[in-house]
Amino acid sequence: MKSPASEPQGGPAILVEDLSFSYGESLVLEHLDLQIAVGEFVGLVGPNAGGKSTLLRLILGLLEPQAGRIQVLGRAPRLARRQIGYVPQFPGFPRDFPISVEQMVIMGRLGGGALFGWYRAADRAAVQVALEEVEAADLAKRRIGTLSGGQLQRVLLARALVAAPEILVLDEPTANIDQRTEGDVFELLAALNQRLTILLVSHDIAFVSQYVGRVACLNRTLVCHGTSAVTAELIQQLYGGHVRMVAHQH
Repeated sequence: MKSPASEPQGGPAILVEDLSFSYGESLVLEHLDLQIAVGEFVGLVGPNAGGKSTLLRLILGLLEPQAGRIQVLGRAPRLARRQIGYVPQFPGFPRDFPISVEQMVIMGRLGGGALFGWYRAADRAAVQVALEEVEAADLAKRRIGTLSGGQLQRVLLARALVAAPEILVLDEPTANIDQRTEGDVFELLAALNQRLTILLVSHDIAFVSQYVGRVACLNRTLVCHGTSAVTAELIQQLYGGHVRMVAHQH
């Protein structure tokens, strides 16, 4: 039996080769190469409009490469969607939407055999396990509109975990939450990395580099760095202008 984060053919969890993508005449990604090994924790950073969201959509199978290729667990991304747990940017849905935490999390089981409104006992058990893993089991009956930003982020993470993915992809998971809660979320992700491959998008390169194994810097082209190479000079080259390093103390 393979381990939860193993890849059937022994290759990388995510493979990007000579990838380019344009919107019309606007070149967004240019000749990208990236390999993320099974079990890695990689941070994807870069300026706005640098191509991060486009790369995520390609990895998730929502867009098709125009040049080059992407494989996820040895397959085309659209065939590997059930193996990817995705946490989007802070949601824009109305916070007064009448739904409970457990109802939101169980939606992550849709497409895996469950029909909307017809969940099995195994689906409900998976919700309990996911909420316990993110330390949010006590929130199960709460309405989502009553949650703090940090609590909601944990619930969204539970929704991504409930389908037992092998890869976790997160887009700015700590946006709109305070610094202390941000640290708690990253500690949780570090624990999840014991069994999951993680790709995380963030603007906070200095903070991310304390937790990830590598930092992939994307601004149309992509270069990977070890965390020890993340310096003020590198940040200024990537983002331009005057960028201030923020020291996070724990």
